[in-house]
Amino acid sequence: MVVRISPNYFSWWAANQRYDIEREPPAFLFLGNQLWLDFLNTRIKQSGEWVDLLGGFADLMRWLEEAGALDGAHAREALRRWPDLREREALCEQARSFRETLRAAAGSVTRGEAASGEAVEAINGVLRHHRRRLELTRDGDKLIRRYVGEVTEPLHLLAPVAESAARALSGEDLALTRKCENPACVLHFHDTTKNHARRWCSMETCGNRSKAAAHYKRVHGGPGERGEQA
Repeated sequence: MVVRISPNYFSWWAANQRYDIEREPPAFLFLGNQLWLDFLNTRIKQSGEWVDLLGGFADLMRWLEEAGALDGAHAREALRRWPDLREREALCEQARSFRETLRAAAGSVTRGEAASGEAVEAINGVLRHHRRRLELTRDGDKLIRRYVGEVTEPLHLLAPVAESAARALSGEDLALTRKCENPACVLHFHDTTKNHARRWCSMETCGNRSKAAAHYKRVHGGPGERGEQA
C-alpha cells in the first residue's frame, strides 16, 4: 500500500484548526490507491464541516499534476488556454459535481450495491470527450507507460479520473473499495494490503485516534474521545 501525505498535513490536522481560505491550504492526500478515490478525497471534513481542497482552477491543475494525471507541461498549457475566470469556475463546478456523483457511486459500492445509472452516464459522458493513446517513454534507465492526448476542451482534464472510476467499477476486486471506519471520516481507499484488513484511511490519524479512544474506554469506562478526520 502506498500512502502519500504531506508531512505538514498531520500538524495541520492535529491542530484542529478551521480552514482559512486566506492561507495556504493543506496538501492533497494520496492514500486511496486509485485515482478516482484520491479525487473523492479532495473534499474532506474538518471539525465536522466540509472543506473543499479544490478551491479554484489552479488547485485542480495542481491536484491533477501531483496525482500524475496531467504532466506539468499540459497543466501550464491549460492555465494559458483558459484564462477566463468564468470558464475556469465553470470547469471547477463540473469537476465538483462529477466528484460528488463518484462519491455516491463509492457509497453504493461500500454498501454492496451497484453504482447508479447516473454515475455510469456521468463517467461515460467524460470519457466520450477525450481520445488518448498509450505510449512508452524513458524515465532514466527505465521504460514507463503514459497516456498522451491533446487537451482541447476543459472536460478532457477529468478523463483520467473517469478512466480510473470505469476500471474500478468494472473490476473483480470492487469489494476492496472501502470507506475509513472512523464514522467522522469521509475518506475512501482501495485496500491493497496482503490480508485485506485495512480499516483506516491512515494509522497516523484515524487509526491512532481509534486506538486511543479504545484505551480510554478500557481505563475509564467511558466512551472516549470521538475521532475526527480531515
